[in-house]
Amino acid sequence: MENIPMVPRGGQRIHFWHIVILVTVVVLGYGHIGSFDFLYFWDDQWQVINDRTSGGITGSNLKTIFATSEYGQYSPINQLYYIAIYLFGGYNPRWFHWGSVLLHILNTVLVYYMGYRLLCSLVYSRKVSLYCALIASLLVAIHPVNVEAVCWVSASKVLLGCFFYYLSILAYCRYVCTGRKSFFVIGIAFAFLSAGSKEQVVTLAVCLLLIDRYVFGRSLSSWSIYAEKLYYVLPAVCIFVVTMWANRHVPETTVGYNLPERLLFGFYSLFGYMQSSLFPFRLSYLYPFPYTVGEAVPLWLWVYPGVICFVGYLLYQNRNSRLLCFCSLYFVLQLLPVLHIVPLPRYFIMADRYLYMPYAVVALLVGVGIYKVYESCRRWAWVLFVFYFGYLACYTRSYSLNWRNSTVLKQDVSDILKQREKQQLRLEN
Repeated sequence: MENIPMVPRGGQRIHFWHIVILVTVVVLGYGHIGSFDFLYFWDDQWQVINDRTSGGITGSNLKTIFATSEYGQYSPINQLYYIAIYLFGGYNPRWFHWGSVLLHILNTVLVYYMGYRLLCSLVYSRKVSLYCALIASLLVAIHPVNVEAVCWVSASKVLLGCFFYYLSILAYCRYVCTGRKSFFVIGIAFAFLSAGSKEQVVTLAVCLLLIDRYVFGRSLSSWSIYAEKLYYVLPAVCIFVVTMWANRHVPETTVGYNLPERLLFGFYSLFGYMQSSLFPFRLSYLYPFPYTVGEAVPLWLWVYPGVICFVGYLLYQNRNSRLLCFCSLYFVLQLLPVLHIVPLPRYFIMADRYLYMPYAVVALLVGVGIYKVYESCRRWAWVLFVFYFGYLACYTRSYSLNWRNSTVLKQDVSDILKQREKQQLRLEN
């Protein structure tokens, strides 16, 4: 195959001190969670503290881990991660929380590296790419929508799955740039590790097609492009089959909603994820469905299809921007499996942890936007960044305290539900 350079030669490279800044920001933002407890009434009591975790690395325990699921969950690689931490420090929640902080650091650094390479490939200068990627990764490091994934030990599968997902993408990109089959094999291996951590790997093959089209400019009319992806479809198929088998006895809370209602939920959720990414406020562990099965569809829900269609029209008007097209499609692709268009066994319509991976491209677009403001008016760019970053950092710090133990989180969720019930009554009246 023809080698495709991902970045131009010469110029500025990844800055070591940028990595130091990112690590420092994550530690300052999340260092206090080492004192948090397990959430004993929020899945930690069975996902983390179980016989498999304390069973160690034995043949029988490994067989149990890879051959069984529990409560519809199948994530053997994540379970091995728990075992590793347990062997190091037992059931001390400090080490489990610091493990999540470490994974968040690694993912933040990968966002920085991939953002830099992506912008360079789209004809941005190395200097511009470097600083836009730094801004984006700083936002990823401290954005409050990531609090749930980082502070909740049971959500470590999101962090771990994202880590291997990113590594799979990087290995594939190296394969396209160099033509070396070893990178292709490594990419598939990381895809299986991602699948064993979190089922989000089902989007990987399509994600690589987006990279082919918008990053490398490869023609999608060639059969060889799709033949390559068949190997990445395999872990997606495996995890889909295993997930369906694991959930065969789990009741689906969206059963009873018809297809038009589920499509409406898709528009509603997509808008909610967009709003939380750009202007986060009133974040919560629990986002209840806007109405129950059998109730009339609230009229205000029909606003969201119009809003999403209008946003889609604006994106279509700017379809010549490869960066905007890639980021928009990537964002929707990562959220598509959790928009409830296909019924899911969930008791909530949205979850912040589902934004952990999609938010990276939103942060990249925000980073490019802030840098463009900087080019025209440096003072206002600094004011904009400091204010926005400060707001996110303060929100993350205060919101993370809700996750310090089960009692505090349950009270917070209870208060939010009461507030939303009052708001619902006002809307109905």
